[in-house]
Amino acid sequence: YDRASNCTTCARNHYGPSCTLCTRSETCGGHGSCSNTGGCVCDSDATLGFWSGAACDRCADGYLPGCVVAWPTLPPRCDGRTDPAWTSARWRDGFVGLTLTLS
Repeated sequence: YDRASNCTTCARNHYGPSCTLCTRSETCGGHGSCSNTGGCVCDSDATLGFWSGAACDRCADGYLPGCVVAWPTLPPRCDGRTDPAWTSARWRDGFVGLTLTLS
């Protein structure tokens, strides 16, 4: 509690009825802000990313590592078109290997 308020309000960066410590950088992993209850409200926009988890420490469902780019709704076929059935396809010219890397 904050002594300046006769211990009636929480000190800075402390929230909720028990004045739990919460900081963006430590509690929320740098990817969210503290709510008035002391929990994290994770960032959710195209600039800061789409984060989830109690400590905003993982990407929201459907987002790639870095949490900014969404997974495609349908997986791409090797010829660059989407295929809802994910049937077999041939690699496009110039692609080799078992996986593709996003750049």
